[in-house]
Amino acid sequence: MTLLLVASPLFAQYARLSTSHHQAGDGPSASMFQLASERTGVLIERIRTSRYPELQTTQIQARPFKSTSDFFRARPRMPDFFMKWNLRYVILVNPGAYELKVPEDGVEAIIAHELSHVAYLKKRNRLRLLTMVRLLSKSFAADFDRRTDLDAISRGYGEGLKVYRHWLYQHIPQKSLAEKRRNYLSSEEIDAVLLRIRQCP
Repeated sequence: MTLLLVASPLFAQYARLSTSHHQAGDGPSASMFQLASERTGVLIERIRTSRYPELQTTQIQARPFKSTSDFFRARPRMPDFFMKWNLRYVILVNPGAYELKVPEDGVEAIIAHELSHVAYLKKRNRLRLLTMVRLLSKSFAADFDRRTDLDAISRGYGEGLKVYRHWLYQHIPQKSLAEKRRNYLSSEEIDAVLLRIRQCP
């Protein structure tokens, strides 16, 4: 009972995303959602093959979702949490990213960022994954995503993250900007990290 209560915020969030996915496929734009999933799936395979050796045997699926402020998200498949030994993961893609012409190097970088989330989650056992409810805390969420940025940068996606964030901040509601800027490294911070990497390879 305690397990279910602790996990319920994450499970509820997964349920909302799954509902969005099904609703998306019911309308005339179903093909758009399918194409976005397929394109993202191809990129996931290419990026993890070249930069994420620890994820080679991990099952990761691309699925569409709707959002006005988010374009990519990574999650474990919550039903697996209770029913399977090996967790499978989902990278959710908002087809609006491709409609709004997200730059290719930018989308590769943000998918790398999401794969870094998966790599982090994969190293945690189920009990430790329950602590992810702390993402409901603004300070923990910011620290979590900034550390994930650092991992993606260490794998060669720093410049792409800068391109993606520049694009992102032009295509989300004004009310979401402050949260995004708090949660992710700025271009200046990424440049500082890249400079340190070049100085101390």
